Amino acid sequence: MIPGPGGVLYGNQCEEPATTYSLTPPTSTGGSWTVATLYSFSGPCASGLGIGRAGELYGTTKTGIYKLAPPTSAGGAWTYELLYDFNSGKYGSAISNGVVVGPEGVLYGSTHTDSGTIYSLTPPKAPGGAWAYATLYTFTGGSDGSGPAGLMVGLHGILIGTTNSGALGYGTAYSLAPPNSPGGSWVFATLYSFTGADGALPSGLVFGKGGVLYGSLYNGVSPACIGCGAVFSLTPPGSPGGSWTYATIYSFPTSAGGEFPSPVVAGPEGTLFGTTGSGGTFGTGTIFVLAPPASAAGSWTETTLWTFADGGASAYPEGSLFFGPGGSLYGMTFNVGIGFESGTVYSFTP
Repeated sequence: MIPGPGGVLYGNQCEEPATTYSLTPPTSTGGSWTVATLYSFSGPCASGLGIGRAGELYGTTKTGIYKLAPPTSAGGAWTYELLYDFNSGKYGSAISNGVVVGPEGVLYGSTHTDSGTIYSLTPPKAPGGAWAYATLYTFTGGSDGSGPAGLMVGLHGILIGTTNSGALGYGTAYSLAPPNSPGGSWVFATLYSFTGADGALPSGLVFGKGGVLYGSLYNGVSPACIGCGAVFSLTPPGSPGGSWTYATIYSFPTSAGGEFPSPVVAGPEGTLFGTTGSGGTFGTGTIFVLAPPASAAGSWTETTLWTFADGGASAYPEGSLFFGPGGSLYGMTFNVGIGFESGTVYSFTP
């Protein structure tokens, strides 16, 4: 789910038949949000959406990349366009995490073909032309990792992401920089390779102050609860060509504190916000904040802001939080009540 112009939220509901929907905020305080189906698919879709400068939405299905253009007049229909067809798996039938929109409207994403690929989709120079697909990097499954997951665009068009597996099988963080000269190859670099002793299965990255990267691990380092997860930092080298510095900034000690943290989002004054998919008082997830240390030698402080209730209230948050209308955090839950076939969209004001 992502925020759009006017505080409208957009997301994909990926149970068949899949749909892309919008949630429009109320016109008056205390009013209800308005949900609308923008498009219905014939099959399942990927969960990620990207948004362009004109409010158009980009996403992926198992076989292609699509665009949804907003209506040209009030009350009109959104227009679906298939931008690229993956030819029934020739270039990768399993798309991970949708697409992100980079400079000049170029789309970037990843596939799970073999060990995985990173691709770009460049818009046509003239209206009505074909979008140009290119494979930017093909993972080998060695020290560069395999199974690319989260992807984001950093400064100077550099792509930053994680893989689910690496040379040791625990995952990596990597960068992919644009070519140094026209027509050249993109430059891949492994920023960090997880060993298992420092956790495993990194889940997304976000930039903080000073270019520091922050991310979450599904498997943490606490001896009492390996599966509880952790949050880490990667500090860029002080000089070109140096090594990034890894640090575990918080490890969830027990399931009572939360399990399986989501990718974190950066908040004011260097804070990090996230959710745990399960654990907590009722075992159904939490919302947490991490406050940076007051001194260089200090520790990060974790505070549980909200515990999802078991039973009749929404439970099991999934995906990342994001800041939306009014400075509130927004997110989704996996189920409501006893069933696992529904969910909720919620807001939380820190």
